[in-house]
Amino acid sequence: MGMPNGVTWAGDYWRQCQGRTEGCTREWQNWWRDSVTEADIRLLADNGINMVRLPFGFWAFIPTVGNEPYPTSPAQKENIRRIVELCARHGLYIILDIHALPGNQNGWEPSGHGDNDSGFLTRPAQFWDRSINTVQAVADFVKDLPPHVRQYVSGIEAANEIRPLTEPQRKVMYDFVTTAYPIVNAAGVSLIISDGFLGPQAWTGYFRNGEDVVLDVHTYWAFRTDRVTDDSFVRNMVDLVGTVASSHLPWFAGEWSAGRPNTAQLSDGQIRWLMVDASMDNKKSLTLPYVTLQPSIGQVIRDVAEATVPAEDAWVSCYRQGAESVHGKVKIQRQEGGGAQLDWEGGVDGKQVSSDEFLISCPSLDIPPTPVHLPKQTIQTGLKRGINCFDVSSTLPIFAVGGDDGQLEVQGWREDGNPVECCGHVGDLHSVQFFPSGSVILSSSHLHLLIHSALDGTCPRSFKGHKAAIACTSIIDRGRNVLSGSRDGTVRLWDVPSGASIRTVGVNAYSAVLALAEGARPESVQVAGEEDRDPREVGTEGRAVYAALSSGKVSVIDLRTKTEAATLAPSPDKLDPLHAIAVSPTSSPVLAAGARSGLVHLYDTRNASSPLVSWQRNDAPITSLLFPNGGAHELLVAAEDGLPYRARILDGGADVEWEKNVQVAEEFVGLDCDAATSIRYGGFGGGKEGEAGKAWVWVSGRDGAVRRY
Repeated sequence: MGMPNGVTWAGDYWRQCQGRTEGCTREWQNWWRDSVTEADIRLLADNGINMVRLPFGFWAFIPTVGNEPYPTSPAQKENIRRIVELCARHGLYIILDIHALPGNQNGWEPSGHGDNDSGFLTRPAQFWDRSINTVQAVADFVKDLPPHVRQYVSGIEAANEIRPLTEPQRKVMYDFVTTAYPIVNAAGVSLIISDGFLGPQAWTGYFRNGEDVVLDVHTYWAFRTDRVTDDSFVRNMVDLVGTVASSHLPWFAGEWSAGRPNTAQLSDGQIRWLMVDASMDNKKSLTLPYVTLQPSIGQVIRDVAEATVPAEDAWVSCYRQGAESVHGKVKIQRQEGGGAQLDWEGGVDGKQVSSDEFLISCPSLDIPPTPVHLPKQTIQTGLKRGINCFDVSSTLPIFAVGGDDGQLEVQGWREDGNPVECCGHVGDLHSVQFFPSGSVILSSSHLHLLIHSALDGTCPRSFKGHKAAIACTSIIDRGRNVLSGSRDGTVRLWDVPSGASIRTVGVNAYSAVLALAEGARPESVQVAGEEDRDPREVGTEGRAVYAALSSGKVSVIDLRTKTEAATLAPSPDKLDPLHAIAVSPTSSPVLAAGARSGLVHLYDTRNASSPLVSWQRNDAPITSLLFPNGGAHELLVAAEDGLPYRARILDGGADVEWEKNVQVAEEFVGLDCDAATSIRYGGFGGGKEGEAGKAWVWVSGRDGAVRRY
């Protein structure tokens, strides 16, 4: 198990903390906070996991007594709350598992004290009340959660791996879970019960009246002492499923191992994890350089020019993976007669083109003069916890932003004014998109797909049907039909006027769908089968859906037959979830897919057996991709490093030198170490005087701001 820095594990919490409870508590407080991060939860969600089980000891919820040395701190309970909220944010259900009862329910180390004394079962009079109080405290905790978080708590496990060895101990077990049931049921969640290592037949006489109870079965092949062959392993698994399936109670395997004694050498409870390398081994994989500039340099230049300060330096850095970074600076000094003079030092060269554009080069990293843009406008939204998704209207000077906890707002960018709040979502927003009219928006959160008026926030239509979080959407043609992609591994086609689902299509291996794009059906896709067209469809002729999956593949769905027509695997031997996808608006589409590893894969869909080229700048996950200008020769890229850019893609073929044909055309700076969550192009063209007819690049960030370039 993971441990706080400098701490050696003593085998269980009792031995770890005996005689030093206060010091032990201090050691563990930061570990509780840092051991599970949002990145961990996101990784699970992105790989199709839809439920987690969170174990904890009774001491996280009720006080210890007597000589119990367990660590006591409110930080434990608050950390459990934090993890529950993170799971809800990313669409994961959670089981709250009471892993250790007062007195210990099995005598093993994971239940607090590994002395083979199951005190709760052998001396129930001593530990009964406090054990029931623990269940009550956890149930009260669930009741106090906000509704949009509470809906993700699937159940409370009253006692992990309770192990009765005698008939009197069995009676204690049965009495305990039947007493716990009304307490847990009152919290609106399932009661999870351990089978007691007795099998489902031991529960035949209990919970026969439709009670909300689920059986938890644990099986560890790795800890058996006999040799388990492949054949016997499979046979034993089949037998287990057959036995449990006969139970009148629903069941799941809360703990299990596929490892066997002859293949997984486990000792002292140590488990060797196999980590998947998501790096790209491809002769066409490129490493592109990047330039970044101090976001506040524009203000520094103005301060010097206006004599607020006589001189000041600003930093500028250049990077290329595998090479030594260059960290230079710009010396900014006031000129006689007014204005500011810029001198570039430290291996970088540059010049100021305008108040918000610089041309910067770095010879040692082969970076040619590259335009680097500051934002023309930075708009701070009301989403204090950051922007998850963003879109900008093409007909009105407004944009929409979605954040955590159901926040969805429409805000003007040309004039100050109160944002329009769009209500209806209860979970975190995953996508927001304007219809072509520019005054109506489509958005998704957990199981809800909603349509709002961008003018007054009213919600005339909602769509339900997915079984897991809706991660992405796409609008077909003028918007009579829309598409949604979910972590349940399906894509749905919807009829907007009625709110009905027209078709549901499962993607490859039912992997979680993380991003969607809709475009022309590629010439290479020839699907046998009859046309499956619904009279409510408008604009689906000759079209296809491109779904980016948690498995690292792209599923191509033919809208004519409503079937998966092709599967593209950019990294066939790697697990590298795809978080972003874009399709060029051309008759022969070019496809771009962005991965968690920071790779961008480019496909010619006329021959999509492998990417034309793949590139990356660093390891930051790609969050958003877009082909601007209606073509396929430029790609806007946003990533979690907060350094969006425009890539230029020149024509090429199989033998082209891609190092010369994929280049960084422009950099967009302004985010200060915060992730860029979306990148868009265009917007209403009737802006400030002198800007009429212009289209802009827009970037939203986790800092809660929208930037216009």
